Amino acid sequence: MSSAYHPQTDGQTEVANRIIEQYLRAFIHRKPNSWGRFLLWAEWSYNTSIHSSMGMTRFEVTFGCKPPTFPQYLTGTAKVEAVDDLLSQREAVFTLLRQKLLKDQTHMKVVADGHRRDHEFQISEWVLVKLRPYHQTAALGAVHSKLAKRFYGPFQITKKMGPVAYKMALPGTTRVHPMFHCSNLKPFVGSPTSETMEELPQLAVDN
Repeated sequence: MSSAYHPQTDGQTEVANRIIEQYLRAFIHRKPNSWGRFLLWAEWSYNTSIHSSMGMTRFEVTFGCKPPTFPQYLTGTAKVEAVDDLLSQREAVFTLLRQKLLKDQTHMKVVADGHRRDHEFQISEWVLVKLRPYHQTAALGAVHSKLAKRFYGPFQITKKMGPVAYKMALPGTTRVHPMFHCSNLKPFVGSPTSETMEELPQLAVDN
């Protein structure tokens, strides 16, 4: 049981609802009242798709066997007209569903890649470090958080831990973890010896 208007307490159900909504939105955004026609196929597609964490379908987890597969239907092969209409509609929905999902996947990848930047730093290079907002609260003082400083440093890179992770040479009194993702680093322009190093916020020192 979860409280009303507090979806954080029921995360798995909210994720499932969001996926079903995404399926339905691809078909009924022009005719929202027709969602009932597509709910059956959206549910079937969700329950028979392989879950990335489990490595199997939800149908298999529930019933202990592989989900039955629908053979491709050839229009006109059923003797009952109603059955023929239903199966023909099902094939059309499946075809459209594959096209819509592939289009959405491509679009989401383009949007996500647009917010990423590939920048490779070298060992001993000087960079500015961006801290998360809760590490900056003690350094704000009377300044509004939107006007607070975003980058601190410069600090020197001491080790490359992977394609996107770097270890920094932070002051010994700092309790911030020295590992940073490349998205939180910015190349420092100038000579570190001629610049005054910007101290980390007091919250980062006193934890």
